[in-house]
Amino acid sequence: MTEYRKLENQPLKLVLVEFRFSQILQIEQYIPKLQEALRRQYPTFRKSTEQSIHVQADQFEISSSHRWSFISGDKKHAIDISQDKLVYFTNDYPRFDGFAEACKHALQTVIEIVEPSLLLRIGLRYCDLVTTENNEQFSQLVDEKFIPTAATQSLGSTRHLKTENYIQTHCGILCIRSWFGVMPLTCPPDIDNVPVQIARDQAATERLLLDFDHIWEAGEESVTFELEQALTRLDALHEASRAAFWQVTTDYAREAKWS
Repeated sequence: MTEYRKLENQPLKLVLVEFRFSQILQIEQYIPKLQEALRRQYPTFRKSTEQSIHVQADQFEISSSHRWSFISGDKKHAIDISQDKLVYFTNDYPRFDGFAEACKHALQTVIEIVEPSLLLRIGLRYCDLVTTENNEQFSQLVDEKFIPTAATQSLGSTRHLKTENYIQTHCGILCIRSWFGVMPLTCPPDIDNVPVQIARDQAATERLLLDFDHIWEAGEESVTFELEQALTRLDALHEASRAAFWQVTTDYAREAKWS
């Protein structure tokens, strides 16, 4: 059995989980009660507006939606809520037990105050930044499918390499994405406007971004939005995501570089 030890110098930059529920058009009326329940742990409050474009036939429609963010004082943890989802973010990931406990608190608060009806989807996402030092090679840290091959290196230096692998797991669909190249990014390029603080790099260096995005969807199944139901499915998503990280990284990386 694999021993999943805590990595003290883990390459993890951001973890988020999204709990999607059946739409609540009047969600704004619950925000004051949510803010009162969360303000001691998440004292910073922010409202923002997002626009989306829907294209149908020869016309398109622009719609706006609001999201409300509750952010910890150190900007390491945050909760987002909108008409159809609850999202928990952290840039300071403990062991999974601590992460799950924070999710439990957020879920309990929303269930008690908002009472969503159906659980439609859960998405758990881990974003890692892999870099080298002291003459290390990326092949010492990760599986070689994520880095340029000898065949392409003989043609010149790789400016950018992206991979995307979708895997059917026992509990959903796991997508493992990677970006390799010389760039300043510390998180995947679609990560933007998140309520927690993410360290940004000004200088571009050779690096690898790994993104483990594991999704469960109810589909045609009618699943009640209940605490234990959500936490059980979250735990299953985490188990497969953790195993995936252990599979695509090397013993050297985990035991020498990140231990």
